[in-house]
Amino acid sequence: MSMTPNEGRQRGQKRAERGIKAAAYNHKWDIKRDQLKLLRLFLADPSRTATTDDIVENLAKKFGDGGKWRGEVPKGLARKNAIRCVGFPPSCRPSRHGTPVREWAIADIHAARHCLFELEGYFRSNPVRPEPSSDVVTDIPSSPTLAKPESSLDDKNGTSPLAL
Repeated sequence: MSMTPNEGRQRGQKRAERGIKAAAYNHKWDIKRDQLKLLRLFLADPSRTATTDDIVENLAKKFGDGGKWRGEVPKGLARKNAIRCVGFPPSCRPSRHGTPVREWAIADIHAARHCLFELEGYFRSNPVRPEPSSDVVTDIPSSPTLAKPESSLDDKNGTSPLAL
């Protein structure tokens, strides 16, 4: 059975989305921390654009966990209409070999401020990364549990992102 190039792209996109969702499920606290960083960049200068490279502390280091979950950082904000994709510049991280990454900008300043408010509330209630379980989720279960995250490049020893 043969498929068209368009069908192949669609199938690949669906697989990528499933993988990102499963990886993101295991990194909820980290995703929220990085969303907070990204929103703070945008709200400090609403005319700026940014990529996920802009919230990585050391561009030269590879992600110990592969970093696939990081795609959920901007995508989650985009789903809430806080940011929108505006381009595809090459990555600044050497390990990415100049491959394109999405560039983001504020879509709706009010939605962005609302997301910031929600994230700050989350971190007032959850200032330290939860203790990981020994299970790693490869598919999203029906009842949420946090799985063991790999160490993050920009983790400040589990300190609250509100302190960053």
